[in-house]
Amino acid sequence: MAGIKALVALSFSGAIGLTFLMLGCALESYRVSDDSDAASSACRELAYFFTTGIVVSAFGLPIVLARMHVVGNVGQCGSDDS
Repeated sequence: MAGIKALVALSFSGAIGLTFLMLGCALESYRVSDDSDAASSACRELAYFFTTGIVVSAFGLPIVLARMHVVGNVGQCGSDDS
């Protein structure tokens, strides 16, 4: 039962994180635009890379695990087939 609670908490925090990410991209008043430098910094590019990897993994990893049969019954919450 503790594993289910941890999984629910992890998915809830992931959903909240993705919501904040979408809001940060959509709301103009919270967008930071510093165009003083013509070339992009390596730190900013690395942050973009890691953020993209996290967002893509949030959607792609469950699909890959379901296809490899690591996790079963992806769309059936509460199923007793383990």
